[in-house]
Amino acid sequence: MTLEKRTSPTDDAVNRLRERMLELGWNVQVAAHDGEELASRLARDGVVDAVLTDDTDVLAFGSPVTYARVGKLRQLHRITLSTALEALQLSHAQFVDLAVLMGSDYTASTLPGVGVKTAYKLIREHGSIDEICAALPPAKRRCVSTGDFNYQSARKIFVGEV
Repeated sequence: MTLEKRTSPTDDAVNRLRERMLELGWNVQVAAHDGEELASRLARDGVVDAVLTDDTDVLAFGSPVTYARVGKLRQLHRITLSTALEALQLSHAQFVDLAVLMGSDYTASTLPGVGVKTAYKLIREHGSIDEICAALPPAKRRCVSTGDFNYQSARKIFVGEV
């Protein structure tokens, strides 16, 4: 039998797991909003050694060391943010814009016709979404700070300005 869709744990199941972890002496923290944001902050602050996740938004949030299941085979990989930034030749601010441009949990859409390869090319060429937008002819400017592609708000969430 296969599951047709993902299911979320019940509040009761989460509470039982939390209680059991506390009994075992684990430090348990519950995220008020986004678990990836909290986990990334804990890793940045040195409270935890790494973040284990299926959501690579933790990299945009600045997790220094992440274990993530990526690719078609969903294999577990260790990703070091500094090494990834160096390999991509991007600053963290540019990486955040790249993540937003490729699509994140915080934007309902991206720019039409912009996929992973084009997003990377544009960020390397222009440095930021703002500069990408400024380089477009006025008739083709679809970069707005409101609506479905609210990149400025998404960027603020990733860098902790909200």
